Amino acid sequence: MTDRSPAQSRKSHPILSSLAVALRHQSDQRRGPRMDSVLSSLQQQLGLNRASAQALLDGVESLGAYLCASVEGGDALTEEDNAVQASREVIRPVLQARLQRRLDDLERKVEPVACVDCCETMLSKGLRSAQWQSLFGAVVLRRRYVRCQGCRASRFPSQDILMLGSERTTARLSEAVAMLCTVVSYEMATKLCSDLFGAEVSCHGAQRIVGRRAAMRDQIVERQARRFQLRDAAGHARHPRRPHDARLRKPKVTYLECDGVYAMTRQYQQPQDARPEHDEQVQPDSQPSKQTRGGAGRRYKLEGREIKNAILYSEDDVAKLANRRGCLLRKTYVSVLGTPQDLALQLGPELLRQRADQAKLVVSISDGAVWIRNMVDELPFKVLQILDLYHVKHRLHEGGKALHPNDDEAARRWSKLQAARIEQGDLSLVLETLAQAAPAKEAGAKVIDELTTYLSNNRDRMDYPRYREMGLRVGSGAIESANHHLTGGRLRQQGMRWNEAGAAEMSGLRADLFNDRWRMRSRQVLRAAA
Repeated sequence: MTDRSPAQSRKSHPILSSLAVALRHQSDQRRGPRMDSVLSSLQQQLGLNRASAQALLDGVESLGAYLCASVEGGDALTEEDNAVQASREVIRPVLQARLQRRLDDLERKVEPVACVDCCETMLSKGLRSAQWQSLFGAVVLRRRYVRCQGCRASRFPSQDILMLGSERTTARLSEAVAMLCTVVSYEMATKLCSDLFGAEVSCHGAQRIVGRRAAMRDQIVERQARRFQLRDAAGHARHPRRPHDARLRKPKVTYLECDGVYAMTRQYQQPQDARPEHDEQVQPDSQPSKQTRGGAGRRYKLEGREIKNAILYSEDDVAKLANRRGCLLRKTYVSVLGTPQDLALQLGPELLRQRADQAKLVVSISDGAVWIRNMVDELPFKVLQILDLYHVKHRLHEGGKALHPNDDEAARRWSKLQAARIEQGDLSLVLETLAQAAPAKEAGAKVIDELTTYLSNNRDRMDYPRYREMGLRVGSGAIESANHHLTGGRLRQQGMRWNEAGAAEMSGLRADLFNDRWRMRSRQVLRAAA
């Protein structure tokens, strides 16, 4: 047996042979009977229907037109732009034909559809065409339309099964648009969508795509959180089955860092003459502003709504660097605009994925916020809580300025001395020093009182010599970085104002993006929407 060259193999392939015949007829003006024979040949050799065979020939014709186009007067960038456009023109008719073929196959197999509302059998009203935007351009598809004679509800069964979105954008384009909107503003995302994919999507359309994905994502996350919650309604510990994508090995140390960051939101208010007698109470985690915006009948107040972030990683995920510093190689984010209970609920599946319940030690590093301490105390396993050392140093720096408001060097020396004492485990001496401090101004006395209370309330979380002897981290730089990149990179840009629903949607979507779960979540969303 003799080996054939690649060129010989290609020449003998029936697909390429048929295409060669088609290309020979490209320039023939009398294409009727000859092109019919080419289409019949392609149908027989490839098992295609006539529409698919025609789409293949149209694609080849577009490719031939690109190859035969003049190469004069253009640079490499223009040439590549033309190549991208040609590739879309080649693939678009083929994609349309394949999708239509899938729809036609489903039409032959789909059983009679029962109305969801009244359970009556929905009657077919024929085929209807619609246009979808895709990564390769617009595709026009026909699908069966059914309607209930009783309640007048209507559906497109084959379209739903194939997961063609009601926004008139294909699943992959919707995924790309939502990803762009999660990274940059809606206006910039639509411009990038046009430049990158040649698809025109309006800002309003992009917002609908993002809202629909976020709503489906929230339903999936909430369902998973309920399934893997660590405590039942009565507060008893549960031991649910671990998620399939959990760590393979039990970690020695699992770290949990939590913090909150405020995003400016707009709360619309009724006009003064239309307000009820009692104004709505502000939520505990909000910081109301006295400012109002908007015209008559549509005024709103600006509020700071706290987005609660958490980050999870294990000791194995930390690469040791010099000067006691470490670089996180892998981490998991959770971001929620809601209550501490909402964050705790979503933390359940992630703690199980990290095998925190099986770790030899679970460490929580935070700035000492009461809601974080209380949330961690509710976990069904023991957690070592550590007060972030750098927050302590920042508070001491403020205390030094309060005691020495006109002498920066003296303030620096004082705060540095107290920080050294705390790092050595001599917190009692620092508290004695604060008790004897006598600030000259009332504002300074208030700062010293708050510092004393802060250190006293967190005394059992400040045994830094023991923590370092155990080789533990004592800084919450990871969550501070998450606040900046995860939340601040999209929700705290200059001049941005969010409504509460939009901020909640974006915080969850960015967590998916930073966790590298975007494609997996797209599959889940499509299955849930089917």
